[in-house]
Amino acid sequence: MKKRMKKTKKGYGKKALSVSLSMALMLGGTAPVQAADLFSDQTAEESTSMELYPEENTAEESNTADFAADETENGAEDFSAGQEDQADEFSAGDEDSSKAAVAEVQSASHVISTAADLPTGGIAEGETYELAADITLTSGQQISSIAGTLDGKGHVITLADKPLADKVSGTIQNLGVAGSSTLTLSDGQGSVANTVTGTIQNCYSTVSSNAASDYMDTIGGFVGNLQGTVTNCYFAGNTDMFGGGIAATNGGSYKISHTLWASGMSAVGMGRTDNISDDSKTKMTADQIKASVDILNTEIPSTGFRWALPSDGSNNGFPVLTEGSGTPAEVNWDSLKAAIESTEKLTESDYTETSWKAVSEALAEAREMLDAGTASQSEVNAAAKKLSDAVNALKKQKPEAPVKIPEGVTVTHITSADQIENIWSGTEGQYYVLDNDITLTGDYMNFCEFNGVFDGQGHTVTLKDSQGLFTRVGESGVVQNTAFKGTIGNVWENTGALGGSIKGAVLNCSVEISGSYACGFAKKLSGGVIANSISFGESPKGALFAQYETADDPGLVKNCYWTDTLSMPSVPEGVLVNSTSRDETEMKTLDLVDVLNNGRGDNGTKWGQSSEGFPYFGENQSYKPDTEVWPELPAENQYQVEFSAYNGSAKETLTDSRLQVSPDSVNAFKVAGRLSLKDYQAPEGSHLEWNCTEMKPSGAMAMDLSSGDLYVYRNGKTLITATQINSDGSSKVVAYVSVIATTKKIEAVRLLIDGQDITNGSFTVAGSETKKIQVQGKYTGEDDFSDMAFSSFLYKAADGSVISNDESYSSFFFLKPGTSSITVSSKAQPDISAKVDLTSTYVPIESIVPGMSGQQVIHGRNANSDGQEEDGRVAFNPIPGSAVVTPTNASYASDWTITSSDDTIGYYSNGSKVFVPKQSGKVTYTAEIKDTDPETGKTRTITGTSEVEFVYKNPLTSVTSPVTEVTVRSGESQDIDLSFTGEISDQGYNVTDPSMKWTFDKKGVVVITKKTSGYWKRQDGAPDTNNYFIGTDYRITGIGEGTVIATGTPVDQTNSPEPVKIRLTVTKGDGQDTDNKKLASEDVEKAVSYLTDLHQEKGYQYGDEWVVYALLRSGQTIDQDKLDAYYESVCATVKGWSADQKPTDIERVSLALTAMGKDITNVDGVNLAAMIYNSEKLKNGSNELIYALIALDAADIQIPGNAKWNRASIIRALGEFQNPTTGGIGLTDAKGGSSDITAMALQALAVYRNHNTAAKNISDKALTYLANAMGDDFGYGTCESTAQVLLALTSMGIDPLSDDFGTVNMNMITNLTGYIQSDNGFSHSMSISKSSEMSTVQALQALDSYRRFVNKETTYWDLKNKGEHAKHSWDAGTVTKKSTCKTKGTKSYTCTWCGEKKTESTALAAHKWSSWKTTKSATVFAPKQITRTCSVCAKKETKNSGSKLKPTIKLNAYGIRLNPGKSTSKVKVSGLAKGDSVKSWKSSNTAIVKVDKKGVITAQKKTGTAYITVTLASKKTAKLKVVVQKGTVRTAAITGLQSRITISKGKTTTLKPIRRPITSAEKLTYSSSNKAVATVSSKGVVRGVKKGTAVITVRSGKVSYKCRVTVK
Repeated sequence: MKKRMKKTKKGYGKKALSVSLSMALMLGGTAPVQAADLFSDQTAEESTSMELYPEENTAEESNTADFAADETENGAEDFSAGQEDQADEFSAGDEDSSKAAVAEVQSASHVISTAADLPTGGIAEGETYELAADITLTSGQQISSIAGTLDGKGHVITLADKPLADKVSGTIQNLGVAGSSTLTLSDGQGSVANTVTGTIQNCYSTVSSNAASDYMDTIGGFVGNLQGTVTNCYFAGNTDMFGGGIAATNGGSYKISHTLWASGMSAVGMGRTDNISDDSKTKMTADQIKASVDILNTEIPSTGFRWALPSDGSNNGFPVLTEGSGTPAEVNWDSLKAAIESTEKLTESDYTETSWKAVSEALAEAREMLDAGTASQSEVNAAAKKLSDAVNALKKQKPEAPVKIPEGVTVTHITSADQIENIWSGTEGQYYVLDNDITLTGDYMNFCEFNGVFDGQGHTVTLKDSQGLFTRVGESGVVQNTAFKGTIGNVWENTGALGGSIKGAVLNCSVEISGSYACGFAKKLSGGVIANSISFGESPKGALFAQYETADDPGLVKNCYWTDTLSMPSVPEGVLVNSTSRDETEMKTLDLVDVLNNGRGDNGTKWGQSSEGFPYFGENQSYKPDTEVWPELPAENQYQVEFSAYNGSAKETLTDSRLQVSPDSVNAFKVAGRLSLKDYQAPEGSHLEWNCTEMKPSGAMAMDLSSGDLYVYRNGKTLITATQINSDGSSKVVAYVSVIATTKKIEAVRLLIDGQDITNGSFTVAGSETKKIQVQGKYTGEDDFSDMAFSSFLYKAADGSVISNDESYSSFFFLKPGTSSITVSSKAQPDISAKVDLTSTYVPIESIVPGMSGQQVIHGRNANSDGQEEDGRVAFNPIPGSAVVTPTNASYASDWTITSSDDTIGYYSNGSKVFVPKQSGKVTYTAEIKDTDPETGKTRTITGTSEVEFVYKNPLTSVTSPVTEVTVRSGESQDIDLSFTGEISDQGYNVTDPSMKWTFDKKGVVVITKKTSGYWKRQDGAPDTNNYFIGTDYRITGIGEGTVIATGTPVDQTNSPEPVKIRLTVTKGDGQDTDNKKLASEDVEKAVSYLTDLHQEKGYQYGDEWVVYALLRSGQTIDQDKLDAYYESVCATVKGWSADQKPTDIERVSLALTAMGKDITNVDGVNLAAMIYNSEKLKNGSNELIYALIALDAADIQIPGNAKWNRASIIRALGEFQNPTTGGIGLTDAKGGSSDITAMALQALAVYRNHNTAAKNISDKALTYLANAMGDDFGYGTCESTAQVLLALTSMGIDPLSDDFGTVNMNMITNLTGYIQSDNGFSHSMSISKSSEMSTVQALQALDSYRRFVNKETTYWDLKNKGEHAKHSWDAGTVTKKSTCKTKGTKSYTCTWCGEKKTESTALAAHKWSSWKTTKSATVFAPKQITRTCSVCAKKETKNSGSKLKPTIKLNAYGIRLNPGKSTSKVKVSGLAKGDSVKSWKSSNTAIVKVDKKGVITAQKKTGTAYITVTLASKKTAKLKVVVQKGTVRTAAITGLQSRITISKGKTTTLKPIRRPITSAEKLTYSSSNKAVATVSSKGVVRGVKKGTAVITVRSGKVSYKCRVTVK
C-alpha cells in the first residue's frame, strides 16, 4: 500500500488533466453510463459515497490496510494491469491536492468545446464554464453577462465582431482572446468586456480595435468601463491612440495590477490612476511584453496556470498560459541595490530633518528587505520606488549664514529697480548682486517667486509706498546683506519688504518699514529661515513677519532682534533661537553690533552703529545716547496735573508732573486714562487743548485734543502740553506732563468670560455666540489683578476648524459644535500664559435670508473693477452685506453662501461678503446654509430669498449730439462731445450710466470708440464728487471711404431716451492708406532697440528665453559670448530639474535653444524633449499643452511610440479646455476663455488646422470667438492679448487686415502702436506710460510674424522650415473590415505625427481555411472526426484524426460485504471513455450473490465470496469482490477527512467521512474534546465557538478518526 501511495503522489501532477476528466465521468448516474450522463445530478449521499480517494490513516485504522490486503489476495489476479494502475492512481495521494481536484470538478458544471456551447445568455452566479478547446465565435456571438466564472483553461476564444462579454460581475480567468478582424467599439467598450465590476485575471487579448467615433469615443484595448479588478493580464493588440490600453474609463473600487499594454494613450483613457500598480502604468513594445513574464507572474492568483513564453513560437511569441503552479520567477534585486547604494552616498546634514526622516525610514526598510532576501518581486519594486521617491523629495538644508557666490557663475548686477521688475521667473540657480542703493516707487510691481541668491552687499532698498521687492522668497531663495527701509503701499493685505512669505532664507538683513499693512520682511514665515537680522521702526503688523504658517519644515528665527514696540505672532517651540525683542536702548548698543558681526559668517556684510544708534551696514558712526530718561519740562507748570486711570481708580495728582503708564493697562480703545488740570477754569471764550510733542518713537502715544484722553500704543516717551487757546487766537502753555510708557513685568494672568473666572478651567457656549476673553494681570510687587489691554496678548485656538478667532483679538466664536481650547499668552512675556477649555452646544438653524432686499440706489463705480470684470463692464460700488441667520447664535451660522438669479444685473462675492451691482434691474438673491445635527448626523439645507431692485441715482433722460453730420478722412479721427442729461443733473449729479451702443448701417467705413474707460470726479461742491464714473468721451475714426448712419442707443432705458443719429462721411483725404508692412517693420526695430539696450550690460541668462527667441527670430545677432553665457546658465539650471518640473519652463527653454541651433535632446546630458512628452503635468493647464506642441514642432522632434504624450493626444487634450458655447480656450478649464490663451492655442494648431480634423474643429470655433471678442479699436484690451491674436492669425495664414479682423487703416498693427513709449518699449496697457519687457517681447513677436506673413516667409514658430503638416506619415494600418470572397474590406491608417485618420479599401481575400475543428469526438469505437471551413465561402473539408479511445473503467469500490438477503446500489461505475457504456453485470456465483442489469447487488442466503464482473460495450471489464457474511458488516476504516482543519470563530464547516466498506451497517457519530472551542452536530457540522484547539472524533463501530480543529 505504501508503494502505491508514493507512486500516486509522484504521478499526480502529470496526470492532472486526466484526473479532472475521470472525476467528471465519476459524477455520472447509474449504468448504463453514456457520455451524456457525465454531468447528471447526484444526491449528497451518492456524491460522498463515491470515495475515490481513500486517505492515509492513523494506527488505529490499520484494519483498513488489512481489508485492502484481503481484497488483493482474493481478487487481484483477475484485475488487469491497467486496472491496477488506475486503482493505484486513485487509491491514495496527497490529501489537499486531491480535495482541490474534487472541488474543481464539482464546480466545473459546464464544458465549452465549440462556439455553439458559448453561454450567450449569460453565466449565472455560482456557475462555472470551462473551455475544453480553442473556439472561434460567429457574427453576433457575445456573452451577455458573467456573474459566475468563465475559465479558459489556457485556451483561446477568437472573436467575430463583438467584445467577448458585455457585463462581468464575476470572474474571467486563464483565457486568451484573439480577433478574426478589427473590432469597431463604441464609447466605453473593450475587447474582452464592456463593463467590469468583477475580476479578470490571468488573461490576455491580442484583438485590434478602432473607435466608432474618432473625436468623442473613448475605448479600451482590454476592457471598457472598469469598476472591478484586472490583474496579471496583458493587451498586445492595437487600439485607438486616444483610448486606454487596459481600460477606456474607470471608477469605483477599480484596481489594475501587474497588467501590461502595448497600445493606447495611457493605461486608462479617461479616469483615475490612483490604484494602478507601477508596473502597469507605462506602455510597452511587443518585445518588452515578451520580456516581462516575471511581471505577469508577480503575485499571480492561484488558478492552476502561470505565464510562460511559448517554446514553439505560437501566439506570435507573446506569453501563454501553462498548467501548474510552476516555479516562481527569480526575484531581481538590482533596482533595490542601486537605490540603496546611491542613497548611502548622501550626507544627512545637507538636508532638512523632516525630508531626511522619510529617506532614513525607507533606507532602513530597504536594507532589512535585502538582508532577509525573502521578498517577492513586487515587494522589492515597491521598496525601491519608496526609497527613490523619498530621495527625490529631499529638501536641501536652508543656510543660516550668508552664502558665497561661486566663482565662474554668471552674476546679474542690479543697479535699478527696473531690472528687478523685469525678473518674472527662472531665478532658480541664478545670482543677483546689488551694486548701489535703489528705490522702489508706488508703481513698482514684481510677481516673481524668488528662488535665486540676492546679495545686497550692504546696500539699501528703499520702498516709497511700494509693494515688496518680490512676491515671495521661494524654497531655494536666499536674500542676504540687504537693508530695507521706507513705506509699504499699494497693497490690500499684510505685506513685508520681501512680499507675502518666506520659504527660503533671509540672512544678515535689516528692516525698518512702516505702512498700514507693513510686517517686517514678509506676511508669513512658511518654513523659511531668518537669521542674524534686525527689525525696528514702525511695522504695525509684525516685527519680522505677521503670521506663522505650518509647513513641512518648522522654520527658524535665529539670532534676530527687534524693538519691543513691535509685535511678533506666536510660533511653535524651537522656532525662535537666540532671538528676542529689546527695548530701544538695548537696540542702540555696540554690544548688539558685536552680536550681529559674530553671527554674519564669512560672507556677511559687516555691521556698525549708525548715528541714530541702531545697527547698520558700515563703520561705526558717532552716536550720543539719550541719557535723560524723562522728557525735560521746559518751564514751570501754572497748574497741577491730575490723572484718572481708565479702570476708575481714584484720581491722582502727579508728582513733579511725571506720569508712568503701560501699554498693557489700557481699555479696548487703548486709552490709559484722562489728564486734567487741578482747579483750572477756562476763561470765557477760551478752551484747553492737549498735544504730544518730542515723542519717541513716533506713534507710541496720542492725546485727544479736547478731552485729555491719553492713548498708549507701545513703549515710548513724550512731552504733553496743555495749551490755553484764547478768544483772540492767542495761546499759552499752562502745564507740561513728562510721560514714559513701559511694559511692566507680569507675574500671572487671570482669564474671565462674562465676569466668570475660567483660568485654566472650562466654559460652555451656546452655538456660535461670540464671546470675549477679558485678561487680568498681576504685576510684580503687586497683590491684586487688574484689567489689561487685550492687544498685549495672543489668543491661540487649539483647533481652528472648530473655533474662529484672530490670535490678536480676544473675541471668538464656534464654527460648529465641539470642544477646543484657547491659550492666552503675553506678547512681551510669552512664558506668562493661561488656558481655557471651551465647549459649544448645538443650536439648530431656523431660517436664513440674504441681508439685502428692496430698492437699492446705485451711482458711483468701483474703480478697482475697471478691466477686471469678465464682461468688461465696470461694476458699481459694492454694498457690504451678509446673510441673516436665525437664531444668530446657530451652530453653523457662518457657513452660508449667497447666489444671484442674474449676474448681469448684480452678483454676490462670497469671498469679500459684498453685493456687486452691475446695472439697474431686478434680481433675486438666494442664501443657502447647511445644518448638521451632531446627534443624528443628518444634514438639512435651508434656503431663503430676497428681491432686490437696483435703481440709478440719476437715470438718463436724454442724450444729444452737437452735430448731426461729420466728415473725417480715412485713417484719421475726430472727437465728439455728447451731452448727457439725467433726472437730477441740475443738482450737480453725473448721469449714472451714460453707456452707448453704436451700430452702423454699413460695416468697414467708420468706428466710434470711447476714449477713456473711466475717471474720478473731483469737483468741489458737487454732491457726487470723489466718485468714479465711466467715460463719456467718444472718438470717430475713419477706416474706409463711404457714408454711413451711426446710431447711438443709450444702454439706460429707464426713461426711454431717444437714440442719437449721426451721418458720417469718410473721405480719402490728402493722406495715403497706412503702409502696415512699413509700420510693422519700424515698430519691430523699436522693440529690438528697447530690448537690446535693456540687456546690453547684463546680458542674457536663464529666464530670458522669450527675449533670446524674439531677437534671434527677428534676425538680430547676439554676441556669441552672451549666447554662450546664456547657454551655460541654462545648463546649470536644467541639471537640477526633475520629471516634476513645470512644463512651461522646459518648453520656454527648448524654444530659445532651438532658435540658437542647439539640440534640445541633449542639453548637457538632459533630454528636454523627453521631459516634455513624458511630463505628468502637461494637462495642468492649456498653456502647458500649447507650448509643448510649439516647442516639439519647432525642434522637429520625433516622439517615440512609448511616450506618455504624442501630438494627437496633446491636440485632443487641448480641446478639453475649449468652452463649448463660446469657443474660447481657458487657462485651467473650459468654463471661461480668454483672447490671449485662445490665440496661443491657434498658434500651436496652425500647422495642423487644414489637415487634422480635431485641430480644425478647435480652430474654427476659436477663430469665431476671437472675431467676436475684438474691441472697437481693433484690439483686445492689452498689448499682450492684441499681440497674441496678431501672431495667431499670421501663423494661420489669415490676413489681419481682412473684414473680420481689421482694415488697411485700422487693425491690430495700428492698435499696437498705441502702446509704444518714449524709450521704444511697449506698455501693458494704453493707460500706463511705463514700458514692460514682457509686453515688448510679445509685441515684437507679433509684428515680426506679420512681417514674415507679408514677405511670404515661413511662419513664426517654424524654425525648421517644415511648413504646414500637409504630408501625413501613415502607420501600417489596422483592418477595420475584413475582405471576403464577395466584398472588399477596409483598413484604417493613423498619422504617426498628428493622429489624423484615413480609410482605404483592401483587395478581395483568397479562400481562408479555419483551423481544424473537431466535429465528432473520438470514441472507443472510432477516431475523432475533424473539419475545417473556409471563412470566406464556407466550404468544408472533413477527415478522421488520431486513434479511437482506449477503453477505461473505474469502480468506486473493489470490495464490499453484505448480510444474506441484503441489497446495495452503492457500487458505481465511472471513468468510461466517450462512446462506451455498461453492457452487463455478472456474478461468478449466483448462489452467493446476484446482480441485475442496473448494478443492484443482492446477497443470497448462502455465505461466501463471489465476484461481480462489469462488462462494457467495448468489452473492457472490471471486477468487484463481494463477501456475504452473517455477522454485522462493520466499519473497517473511515476516510475522506483531513487530520487538521482551521475555521474562524462563528463559522462552520461540514465533515464528510466515508466508511469502508461502503456497505457498513455501523452508524457515524461525532464528538468534540472541547465544546467551549468547537462543537459538532450529529450530522458532522463543526462550529467554531472561540479561539483555541479541539479534537473532533468521528466514530463508526470500533473505528475512529480524529480531526484537530483550530479556531482563529
